[in-house]
Amino acid sequence: MFIAKVNGHELTTRGNLPRDEANHSRAKEEYFKIQIDSQEKLSQPIATDKWKRLTFLYSTDEYLLNAKTINDLVVSGDERELLWRSLRERAENEQLYKVNLPEADIPPEVLMALLVIKELHDDFDDSGKNSSIN
Repeated sequence: MFIAKVNGHELTTRGNLPRDEANHSRAKEEYFKIQIDSQEKLSQPIATDKWKRLTFLYSTDEYLLNAKTINDLVVSGDERELLWRSLRERAENEQLYKVNLPEADIPPEVLMALLVIKELHDDFDDSGKNSSIN
């Protein structure tokens, strides 16, 4: 069994997923595409009494690290409600602060032109401190 950090997700269609599904009968149906980091193998596999296909369940790191069976992963009752509220609040807060600015390495002369700076001074060292001030 493997685990991986979820880096993000997006809503897409089956036809746009990486596999060759463009002509599939359900190619236009919506799917969530989940981007994950590199996978890590668990030190101990988590057993199950019968074959199960899991797509998603609510769990925590603590549950994962202590689980002996798949059923041990499931958060339920009041704890599940608290986990759900925390996840929902986190998602809502992330949407409040989302900025869609591209990463860019702007050459100093272009930045100077944009900021209307007339000349470039090399008075700053690598730490960003002004080296002319002692």
